[in-house]
Amino acid sequence: MSNTLKLPLASLKLNVDLAGFEFPTAPKLPDTILGQSRAQSALEFGIAMSNPGYNVFVMGEPGLGRLSMITNHLHAQAKTLPAPPSYAYVDNFGNPREPMAVELPAEHGQTLSKDIEKLIDNLLATFPAAFESPTYQQKKSAIERHFNQYYNNAIDLVDKKAQALDIALFRENESISFAPIRDNKALNEDQFTQLPLTEREIFHKHVEELEEYLSDVLLELPQWRRAMVEKIKQLDNDTIDLAIEPLFAELNDSYQNIDDVITFLAEIKKNLGNTIADYLMPSRTPEPQDNTSKRLLLTELYAPNILVDN
Repeated sequence: MSNTLKLPLASLKLNVDLAGFEFPTAPKLPDTILGQSRAQSALEFGIAMSNPGYNVFVMGEPGLGRLSMITNHLHAQAKTLPAPPSYAYVDNFGNPREPMAVELPAEHGQTLSKDIEKLIDNLLATFPAAFESPTYQQKKSAIERHFNQYYNNAIDLVDKKAQALDIALFRENESISFAPIRDNKALNEDQFTQLPLTEREIFHKHVEELEEYLSDVLLELPQWRRAMVEKIKQLDNDTIDLAIEPLFAELNDSYQNIDDVITFLAEIKKNLGNTIADYLMPSRTPEPQDNTSKRLLLTELYAPNILVDN
């Protein structure tokens, strides 16, 4: 083919100047679907029913514009209405199988989440330090001394009776044993076997009497011990309540007008007694947990699951 017949590239491009043309304004498409005025009215009526239990069900052939009609209507309505509340799910400590819904004003969901995170940080900073304070240790020692005094007084009664029978009483922890006394000295096992049979039989008889007397004077020992345990438990609870009260005071002030949150905070506060006693007290677990493990535990128990935060 001859090069003289080739078209230049500029000849293959069409340039149209539209500057001199006037185009009519495109008509605005209606929000409603043509021929569906009854459907539009029904939608408006259904959406206006704000009471619980009313629902809108839309059906029709594909391509009719159902989604567009509903979306356009809801977008227009949303601009005139206040933002709906936010919602969080939280643990139901009374029945873990049924979590509770917490209703909050719009945009308060993440705020609550951050406040609970701060509460967990404060709890980890407070415990077990509160149980290591001199005040707590002094009160606990006073309770234990009171119990030990009862026990010591009872053992002293047995010891006096034993001395009157020329028998020595020995204490090792909570174990009581007896040995005969000769020449103001307690005999060991070898020395005891060298005593005449009659003396050994008398000693055994006296030991039986002393053991029976010991049982009598220690009859209330379990009751004393239960009283001591209850008093220490009450001291622990008082220490916990005193330490966590300031942590909740600020939160209760912040959420005083949101009933669901106030209820949730009250449930956390009530549940914390067991959680702190089980996991945040010194030497209460077989293997001490680090703060990371404790934080995960507290987060799992108390952090809200933000479902909607408008």
